[in-house]
Amino acid sequence: MESIQDGKAKFSSDYAELTIPLERIDEVDLANANAGDAKATPTDVRAWLPDGGNVTMQLTQWDAKTCTGTSPNFGTATFSPDAFARIEFNLQAPERSTPDTDNPDSDSDTPEQEGNQ
Repeated sequence: MESIQDGKAKFSSDYAELTIPLERIDEVDLANANAGDAKATPTDVRAWLPDGGNVTMQLTQWDAKTCTGTSPNFGTATFSPDAFARIEFNLQAPERSTPDTDNPDSDSDTPEQEGNQ
């Protein structure tokens, strides 16, 4: 995939170039042949898409209309900020947990019971 612009996706290969209207595309599965090459960096962010997919990249630019990021997996890509449901920062920081998120079914105010049960 070369680009998505003006409601069309542009694909190119050694064989041909192809432009397809987005309304005709349901899903694009990208090859992960180079996925193992990307090394995590302290400046990486993970951008989550509304469908649950995500993109990990280094943000290079962000404004009201576009955001641009780079990754060894896909090079440079430009997105609409509206494409993301949420953004994660500090990916290399240790995960933090709170009693509310550790086990949503447990009541943190109830002491643990010891003994035979």
